[in-house]
Amino acid sequence: MPAQVEKILSDNGSEFEGRFRKRVETLGLGRMFTYPKTPR
Repeated sequence: MPAQVEKILSDNGSEFEGRFRKRVETLGLGRMFTYPKTPR
């Protein structure tokens, strides 16, 4: 059985707004953000 996604980690960039943000909310996923200028 594949793992189920519960949260998404992003850098809070503008590409993660708009349609992406709405889709994450629709799916009921949590969002976490990295600190600015912190590569992971």
